[in-house]
Amino acid sequence: MSAPLAWLLIIELMGVLAFPLSYLLFSSLPDRGYSLSKVLALLFAAYLLWILGLTGVVPSSPLTIAAILLAGGASFCWLYYRHWPDLEEYVRSNWRYILVVEGLFLGFFLIWAFIISESPAINHTEKPMDFAFLTSILRSESFPPEDPWLSGHSISYYYFGHFMMALPMKLTGIASSVGYNLALATLPALVAVGSFGLTYNLVRLSGGAIRTGILCGLAAPVLITATGNLEGILEFIQVRGWGNETFWQWVGIKGLDGSGGSGLFPDTNWWWWRATRVIDTLEGTVSLDYTITEFPFFSFLLGDLHSHVLSLPFVLLALALGLNILAGKERLAASRLITRPWETVAMSIALGALAFVNSWDFPVYAAILGAILLTRAWADNSPPLDAAAHSIDRGLHALGRTLATVALYLAPLLAAAVLLYLPFYVTLSSQVSGVLPYLGPGTRPLHFALVIGLPALLGLVFLWRQSCGQARPQPGVAPVVVMVGLAAAFPMFLWLLLAATWGALTQDLANLPLTLAYRILTVTPALAVACLAGYCALNRVHQNDQSFLAYPLLLLAAAFYLLAIADLFHLADFFGNRMNTVFKIYYQSWLLLGIVGAYGIYYCAANFRPLRWTGRAFQSVLAGIAALLLIAAIYYPVGATIDRTGLFREGHDFKNNTLDGLAYIRSSNLAEYEAIIWLRDEAPRGRMVEAVGGDYTEYGRVSAASGQPALLGWKGHEHQWRGTTQPFEGREEDVATIYQSTDAEVVRQLVSKYDIRYVFLGHREQAKYGINRLATGDGLFETAFEQDDVIVYEWTSDTQTNE
Repeated sequence: MSAPLAWLLIIELMGVLAFPLSYLLFSSLPDRGYSLSKVLALLFAAYLLWILGLTGVVPSSPLTIAAILLAGGASFCWLYYRHWPDLEEYVRSNWRYILVVEGLFLGFFLIWAFIISESPAINHTEKPMDFAFLTSILRSESFPPEDPWLSGHSISYYYFGHFMMALPMKLTGIASSVGYNLALATLPALVAVGSFGLTYNLVRLSGGAIRTGILCGLAAPVLITATGNLEGILEFIQVRGWGNETFWQWVGIKGLDGSGGSGLFPDTNWWWWRATRVIDTLEGTVSLDYTITEFPFFSFLLGDLHSHVLSLPFVLLALALGLNILAGKERLAASRLITRPWETVAMSIALGALAFVNSWDFPVYAAILGAILLTRAWADNSPPLDAAAHSIDRGLHALGRTLATVALYLAPLLAAAVLLYLPFYVTLSSQVSGVLPYLGPGTRPLHFALVIGLPALLGLVFLWRQSCGQARPQPGVAPVVVMVGLAAAFPMFLWLLLAATWGALTQDLANLPLTLAYRILTVTPALAVACLAGYCALNRVHQNDQSFLAYPLLLLAAAFYLLAIADLFHLADFFGNRMNTVFKIYYQSWLLLGIVGAYGIYYCAANFRPLRWTGRAFQSVLAGIAALLLIAAIYYPVGATIDRTGLFREGHDFKNNTLDGLAYIRSSNLAEYEAIIWLRDEAPRGRMVEAVGGDYTEYGRVSAASGQPALLGWKGHEHQWRGTTQPFEGREEDVATIYQSTDAEVVRQLVSKYDIRYVFLGHREQAKYGINRLATGDGLFETAFEQDDVIVYEWTSDTQTNE
């Protein structure tokens, strides 16, 4: 228990040190950013450590991290001294809220730590890749860190999320194999308190009491992190043996064929994987549109420490900074960048970090921030409500001032966000070559409903309820209405132009008109929702009527806008399809709609009254449907957790629980485990050679687990990250030569060329290269470690001199 306790103490300490800063930054929010103080602390501390490490002068060491925290402590004392009465009053007035935040964080952390301890092995999917990034960062004293699977090159990936999770590991000395799983348990806890705090602030801004804000705020972590999609309903139907062959063919999800089962949940291994492969058009059993539709609970349960998961808490931080601007009373102006320097620095670092954590997020949330700023500026510049001022000319003039204000504020902010992370962009390669119009099978309405139906329904009900109470638009708003309509229609018109051109070159012309017409028909509703939500947001602030409602409306508009784009365009990448485009966009939309849905529950409950054209009974039925869907969405996480952990399997023993992600190697191959620990904890840093094999296999796991960079690891992933095979051409053959050659001079030249220090020889190397010992080992290398059939050879300066 010492590692989890040390981890929690560090995270809590960092949150305490950052709270005075969050108190000043989030001056317009009722909770003053308390729920995000831990995220803010991780971001600022990691950014300082990264910048210092880039210099090559200040080492990335526990001492450096301690110095950064000491500087944070000094800032804490100074800010606390300057604002002591206000901070003391905040704690006195909000102690219940503080306890709920801390209890929520601790509860989610402990629950997920327990779940992870049931299946902690870092041995499947892309966990070894994430582990390799983490260990490489931990072993690096300067940055950028070396690629763990392509020695001599820096990591060509957005690794800042891994970097932030490595910080408490390095400070506390927690082993990377344990720290990996502690980071996994921390992420849902940070997302839970961040989404809770954001929803709490919206409720309080709406006039809700603290208790109401707390109760309704709890809906956000439930919707975002504790529910699954509605594919679980189909799993239950299949288990019960309901539905005929025609029904399952119509459903069209691989693995769901009505074969039935026993009990309450499916009994096939990893059945819960199917929920993330729903959007797919099948021709027989062949996928025509294979996509990925992950959601946070699945990500946490699977255990990949991927960029899209790591970014979630920092996305919430960026969204909260936007809400802080919208909720404030100060007019938006470019001068705010100077008059509020801490806010400018924080927003630049937070927004820029999104690209470094998960590059897909940066353009999306930069655009959302732009929409928030536009709404804030429109509230400041829109024509007054008196009838004389309601002319289109006045509206055009106000819109011009609004756009100019936003441009003058946002452009320097985005420039700073990029410049602050410029070293990252310099070392980044990409497989993405552009954007293409999507002409393949579109998302079926059934699949859309299964994947994101619950949060989408909650968002739509909220939009319907609040739009019914809006005042009629005035003539002065006409320019804004036109602008919103054009913005909503733009992706459709752009797609139509590009698709017609691209389709004429690549598709059957006879079927092209039907493809274009069907896509317009299916995508228009999502764009219409985005248009209506955007208009309602701007009209709200113009009417000065509950202007805080603009925020969830903007998030709703962004979510449906993104969902529409996923059916119109896709990035041209290594896979040649829209798999990753749907993956990332639906993941972002899940978070946005989760926040909107949580607040929508409060809004609809607080405004539960019959409308003129609908009765109370109709609204009650609608609420009942939403409640039933929420219950249905909980079926998946309950069943998936039971399957993943094996809690109710015969012979299950809690004594085997551990957070050590390498324990599976210790139990299956003790000699290899001991060699990894020696390389990780005792051996000096140096480049190594191990057998090269396929991705998603055991190959590359010694370098991934030890942090000693390998000559070559997972080739397919290196190709994906860099978009080319040129950096590692010939390396696989050179690895084979080092193991198999009896020519000492040839091996010596290769060792010198790649600056190799260690050669690992275990069962994979023996099987692949047909050797029991290194042919040139006795002449060129020293045996640095040997146990059973595992040997680690070391090339040292002494052996070079002797030769």
